[in-house]
Amino acid sequence: MRKLVFLTIFSLFIVGFSSAQSFFKPIPKVGYNYSVNQANGTTVLTIKADSIFNTFRPVANIASYGLPGNIMLTGAGVSYQHLKYDINSQKWNCIWSVNAMGWLTATPDPAQSNPNLASYGLALGFLNNLILVGVAANDNKFFGTLGIGVSLNN
Repeated sequence: MRKLVFLTIFSLFIVGFSSAQSFFKPIPKVGYNYSVNQANGTTVLTIKADSIFNTFRPVANIASYGLPGNIMLTGAGVSYQHLKYDINSQKWNCIWSVNAMGWLTATPDPAQSNPNLASYGLALGFLNNLILVGVAANDNKFFGTLGIGVSLNN
C-alpha cells in the first residue's frame, strides 16, 4: 500500500511541475486559417501551430483482465501521451502513451479472493488509449494486463 501511495504522490508531483498546460483542462485546439489564392481561386489550409504535442494527462482504465490469476481490474492513472491533432474531427488523438496506473482488483472465484484489493503498474496505450497493455503488481506478484481505456484529452 505504501508503494501505491508513493507512486500516486510522485506522479502528481511530476505532472504538477512538468507541464505548463493544466492537468485537467482540455488541451487547446490547434489554430488554423484558410487563405484563398486570388490568381487561381484555390483555397489553402494553413496550420498555425505544431500538430504534434507531448504532455502528461489523466487516463481512466474502464476494464482490464489480468493473467495469470483470472483477475479483473479497473482504475485510473497518469499518462505521458504523444498526441496528434486531427483537423477533420478537431480533436487531439493519442498515438501512444505510457501510463502509471492504480487499479482496484477482483477475482470471480471467491476461493481465490485476495485481501489486497489494490494493484499498481505500468501500461502502454494505443489507438487513442483504447487498448492498454501492461504489467501490474499485487503484493509481490506480477501479472500482465489487457484492457480498455479512455483518454481524457478533449
